Amino acid sequence: MITHLLVTALLSSGGTPTPTPTPTPSDPYAAFLGMAKEQLRIGASNEQDVLLTGYIGAAVKYIERETNQVLLNRSLKITKDCWPENGVLTLRKRPVVSVDTVHYYASDGTRTLLGSTEYQVSIGEFQTRIVPSPEKTWPELQSRRLDAIEIDATFGYGAAIADLPEDLRHVILLLVAHWDDNRGAVAVGTISKELELSVDALLEHFLIPSVG
Repeated sequence: MITHLLVTALLSSGGTPTPTPTPTPSDPYAAFLGMAKEQLRIGASNEQDVLLTGYIGAAVKYIERETNQVLLNRSLKITKDCWPENGVLTLRKRPVVSVDTVHYYASDGTRTLLGSTEYQVSIGEFQTRIVPSPEKTWPELQSRRLDAIEIDATFGYGAAIADLPEDLRHVILLLVAHWDDNRGAVAVGTISKELELSVDALLEHFLIPSVG
């Protein structure tokens, strides 16, 4: 279960996130600023936009870290040192939209694109599996090379905040309101027990179940 909410990496001294620029219309999270201001009854004033944007960014990073998810669509590169013994490459970051390319470093050190017909992909709720196509095998890799396999994939629930599950949107707004109500008073690494229980309950079903 989740036991802490504010973390030093996300927040500056005094319990507030490091300010970031006010989101532009191209920022997929920009709409959250208006939602947060409405919730906090701030009105049309933009005096607190930078601060609220920092809270929103901290909340998104927190949720993504705790749930091992990507909220709104973006591409990431996942690397592996070698082919697994069972032949199954797994991606545990979620949700996967698509596996776009797979590159590997061949035995001679050449970075090589693996043809899309050479492997097949199974996207599951908690993990994505990549295996060789029937009658195919994984190619030989350069010996002792780290990050010899590069998987470029797209992750996320969608391109807009409307695509996010309602519980995740609610958690972001809960955190923004909490940090705004407790400016300079929240000890880094702690929150009220009441809010902790609320966040735990909302995020619990987004966590990967324990095995065993």
